[in-house]
Amino acid sequence: MTPPRGPLHDLRVLEYTGTLAGHFAGWLLSELGATVVRVERPRPAWPAGERVLHRGKHLLLHDPAQVDAAARVADVLLRDEHAPWLTPADTTIDCRLSAWGDAAPRPPLPPDEPLVAAATGVFSSQWSWSKRPVWMVTPMVSYMAGILAALG
Repeated sequence: MTPPRGPLHDLRVLEYTGTLAGHFAGWLLSELGATVVRVERPRPAWPAGERVLHRGKHLLLHDPAQVDAAARVADVLLRDEHAPWLTPADTTIDCRLSAWGDAAPRPPLPPDEPLVAAATGVFSSQWSWSKRPVWMVTPMVSYMAGILAALG
C-alpha cells in the first residue's frame, strides 16, 4: 500500500478554470496531495506552459452531467469566469477567482493579466529611471491570486 502523498491527500478539488490563476491554484493543491479533477473543454492543443500546471491532475472532458456530479462530491470547487454556475454541496468550499469581482457591474474587459495588473496599479508600483510604469513580464497578479486561492 502506498502512503498518502501529501498533507491534503484526502481533499477532492474540482478545477473549472481557464486562467493562469486557477490553473496555478489547482497545481499547488495537487502538489500538496489533493486529488484535483480539471474540467476541460475540447480544444486542439494545450499551450506549452499549461502542460506543466496540469501535471498530476485528472482530466474530465466537459460534459454537463459529469461536471455537475463532480461538483456535488468535491470538497473544493475552484472556478473563474470560464465556469458556468454550479451548485456545490453545502459542505463544499466554493472558491471563485474573478478578475473584476462579482459585487460591481463588470467592465466590458476580458480577465487578461495586463489589464488586471494595470487596473490594480502593479505596473506603476515598479520603479524606473523614467518615472513611468514598467511592464512586468512575469504574470505576478495571476500567480499571487493562485497562491491566495490555494491558501484559502
